[in-house]
Amino acid sequence: MIFVEGSEEPTWRFQCWYDATAQRDVYEHGVGNKDEICVISKVGPEGAPCGVMNDAVAGKVLVWPRDPNTGAVTGCCEFVMGGKRTDTYFTRPDWLQESQAKYTGQHVVHGVEADVWFVQASYDNHYAVRTDQPGQVPLSFWEHMGGSTPYKEWYFENFVVHEQKIEPPAQCVNVPLCPGQPNFKVKTHSYVTFGV
Repeated sequence: MIFVEGSEEPTWRFQCWYDATAQRDVYEHGVGNKDEICVISKVGPEGAPCGVMNDAVAGKVLVWPRDPNTGAVTGCCEFVMGGKRTDTYFTRPDWLQESQAKYTGQHVVHGVEADVWFVQASYDNHYAVRTDQPGQVPLSFWEHMGGSTPYKEWYFENFVVHEQKIEPPAQCVNVPLCPGQPNFKVKTHSYVTFGV
């Protein structure tokens, strides 16, 4: 995927894995990333490779830095979201339905004909799937924060379906809170969807 954050921010590629059954997703950001969680967590130098796992069942967001030369995981910590230790940004498989998304029709997105949905939340969220391939293959997701330029955009370059369970790195067992996080100890469970 290609990630674009704001008009002033750089573009970088990252990989994403999604497991609806286990309710986990993982984002592996490469060199030059400016992902909010990677930066705020302060687990490594800014712009260094960083992985993020949202685990809705365990109620944890895990963050790990990677060595830019070897790709090895060099540590791990738990990122606290929204003042609750058990909030995650896991995207529910029914997030369009649960968020009461409105279908806005077919539009050309990145030169491709796509079906597009809109969800009004903290930001206005847009989600597009390709019409030139079967199975509603994701094409793009973008948000606006009151301006016409997207605040954040994901462009799905390649989309492959695998039957594989997502597991955190071995270094992510009994980990401390991330250095950039306060020590919250609230034990409440909730799901968070895009832009909510």
